Amino acid sequence: RMPGGWAVRAALFGAIVSLILTAAAVPLGYIFGYIVQHAWGLSNQDLADWLTDRARSAAIGAGFAAVAAVVFFGVVRWQPKTWWVWGWVAFTVLTAVLSFLWPVLIAPLFNRFTPLPEGSLRTRVLGLAHDAGVDLGEVYVIDASKRSTIENAYVAGLGSTKQMVLYDTLIEADDEDASAFIVAHELGHQVESHVFKNVLIASAGMLVGFLALRWLAGRPGILSWAGASGIADVRALPAILLFVLLANVVAGPVQNLLSRRFEARADEIAVELTNDPATATRVFRRLAFANIADLRPPQLAVTMLFTHPPIAARIESATAAAR
Repeated sequence: RMPGGWAVRAALFGAIVSLILTAAAVPLGYIFGYIVQHAWGLSNQDLADWLTDRARSAAIGAGFAAVAAVVFFGVVRWQPKTWWVWGWVAFTVLTAVLSFLWPVLIAPLFNRFTPLPEGSLRTRVLGLAHDAGVDLGEVYVIDASKRSTIENAYVAGLGSTKQMVLYDTLIEADDEDASAFIVAHELGHQVESHVFKNVLIASAGMLVGFLALRWLAGRPGILSWAGASGIADVRALPAILLFVLLANVVAGPVQNLLSRRFEARADEIAVELTNDPATATRVFRRLAFANIADLRPPQLAVTMLFTHPPIAARIESATAAAR
């Protein structure tokens, strides 16, 4: 009965379901993201700031869910026979657009980005980028310390939005050799085009997912159980999201395996660029203690959850490079 047609209903329903799912995750998020983090001295946030972050994330998630719902049901209505092909294309494009916009549109909502100041570290970073053959663009420092004591860095963006970001906690540790190695690791991701490859991997996964959704759409009993008359019925959205959740659980170990291989390759490139395996070993040890890493994780946990190789494996690889 909502005025505005199916698109308004899809957008509203997508946003509402997203907000419900976010609200359902708050209790466990509070335990693991606030209480445990404070118990181990990894968080600097007070409760008000933590809740503000959750609210901001919920609003962003609801907006993306609304857009995704409109795109999905729009494609199904536009191409009722080949919707799964066009849906795959549309969501691959959305993934690429999100990767492009995230550093300049979403990330600044949570952190302040400032260019890495002139000095020996910046000179060294630019020198490493030159040696790696990477057009680095700008290097930014974010105020991560307002939330956490964790030291980290990352690369994000596609094309003109590509950027390297260093945590201020890493800079404040005042260990230029260690910072240079971590920068070299992130440059390794750019050398291997890992951000772009991740988009391609996500696209391949979505193709399999849309094929499975096509099979699901041919089983009207499943959708009718959810109160929907067919795949084009907006009421099918919760059943589709349940399917996506289960698909992510199944695909998670494969995605994590590929991520660990990307990270291991970035480590190799970092050792090659810095020619300093001793610093690599020291960095991994320091990160293990600073971030309170599990030094002997169960193999099942590594397979199911780890996006990076365990610290012991990374140290072993760096030690092997020194021989």
